[in-house]
Amino acid sequence: MTNLEPQRFEFSEAKFKELVIYIANRCQYSPKSGDTKLNKILFYSDFIFYAKYGRPITGEEYTKHQYGPVSRRLLPVRNAMDGTDVHILKRQTMRGQQTRTIPRREADVSIFDSIEIEIIDHVIDALMAHDSESVSELSHTFRGWQMTPTGETIPYESVFLPDNQKHNVSKRELEVLQRLATADSK
Repeated sequence: MTNLEPQRFEFSEAKFKELVIYIANRCQYSPKSGDTKLNKILFYSDFIFYAKYGRPITGEEYTKHQYGPVSRRLLPVRNAMDGTDVHILKRQTMRGQQTRTIPRREADVSIFDSIEIEIIDHVIDALMAHDSESVSELSHTFRGWQMTPTGETIPYESVFLPDNQKHNVSKRELEVLQRLATADSK
């Protein structure tokens, strides 16, 4: 993106685990819900909350991958939860293999405040009808994903960038956005 470092937030593994379980519970009966959608719901929940309140819900880092933003820690955290808190189900579909995270318990929602749950529910509701392909395509319209090199962390500040692909953001504009984001979180 630029030589500027993105703002980092403290990662809350406890919140992240409970959020994975919460999303898995809410989406478990949708045939269109696999781990691609889980990644996008995590991403949008954190980024929308950051845009509104100056901080993400979990503090997770998301990287640019071919199919959109991906949580850095989802696989290791989810794999560690397999057999206790969740069950990882892999099945063959007409489009290839689908991996789903199936909850084995209810999420502890007391770890979230009501505003966090409201944003998470809004994101889940907005993305519920999407399949993995359309939710990935939707995430490709996010300016931060477009500007970030593959494999690199998508800065939370990029949520303030316009979605117009022809608008080139200068280093100075990004510095201003980072200062604004930092000021909002204090």
